[in-house]
Amino acid sequence: MKVVSKSLLVAGLAVGLAACGNVENEENNNGENMNNNENNNTENNVDNEEEDNNENNNLDEENDNEADEDADTEETAELPVELIEHEGGELVFEMDGEEYSFEAEQYETDFGKEITLVDGMETEYGEDGLVEYVNFTMEDEDHELYGLSLRIDEDFNYEEGEEVLIYTQEPDPEATIGMEATEVNAAGHVEDLESHLIDDDTPYHFYYEISGNAGSTGEWHESLEDEDYQGYMFYELIEEGQYIVSAHFAEDADESVEGAAVAMAMSFQPEGLTADLDDDDYVGGGEEE
Repeated sequence: MKVVSKSLLVAGLAVGLAACGNVENEENNNGENMNNNENNNTENNVDNEEEDNNENNNLDEENDNEADEDADTEETAELPVELIEHEGGELVFEMDGEEYSFEAEQYETDFGKEITLVDGMETEYGEDGLVEYVNFTMEDEDHELYGLSLRIDEDFNYEEGEEVLIYTQEPDPEATIGMEATEVNAAGHVEDLESHLIDDDTPYHFYYEISGNAGSTGEWHESLEDEDYQGYMFYELIEEGQYIVSAHFAEDADESVEGAAVAMAMSFQPEGLTADLDDDDYVGGGEEE
C-alpha cells in the first residue's frame, strides 16, 4: 500500500506540475499574442497616420497648385480687344465678337513714337516735370467718340533739371507693375484698379484697368468733369525708362468707345528708345547699352 501511495503521490505531483506548466505556457502565449497584437496595432496606426499625412500633403499640394493657377490667371490677361487693321486710313478692331471700324490716320509724336488715331482727334503737347507727354482728345460733340482722351507719356530716368539719364536698367515687369500701381492709386481720383501682365506678343509689358471719379483731382475733358470714368493704362518698359499710353472715357460709354480706346493704344509702335540722345546725354558718357 505504501508503494501504491507513493506512486499515486508521484503521479499526482507530475500531473500538478504539468498543469502548472500548461498555465504558464498559456500565460506566456497569451502575453506574446497580446504583445504581437499591440505591436501590430501600433504598426497599423503608424501606417494609417502616414497614409493620412500623405493624403493631407497631397491635398495641400493640390490646393497650393490651384491657388498658384488662380494667381497666374489674375496676373496674366489677354486684352479685351483684337486689333485687326490700323494702317491704310482705317482702324478696325473686334470686341466681344463684334467688329468696329473708324476712319483713322497714323501719327508720329515729337518724340518719335507712332500711333494710329481716329480722324478728328485734337493734339496738345505738354510737360509734367521731366515727363514729356501728348494728349489726344475727341472734341467733336457729334462724333461717336466725343470725350474720349488718349495720352502718351515719355518717362525717362532723367537727372533733375537736365536731360541726362541717371541710369539704365533691364526692364522688370513683375517688380514694376506693383510699384507703378501704388503711384497710380495715390493720384486721388482712382477708386478701383486691376493690374494685368501681358504676353510678349503685344506692344506692352502690363496694363491697368482703372475707374474712379473725375471730380477729385487732375485735369479732365469737360465731358468727364465730376463724372464717373473708366480707363486703361498701358506700359512699355525700356532700359531708359518707360512709355505710358493711357485712355479715359465715361463709365457709361458705349462699347465702341472703349474698344476704340484700346485699339488705338494697341496701334502704338513699341521697341524701345526712339529719342535722339547723344552719347554725352548718358551719365558718364559712352555708348548706349
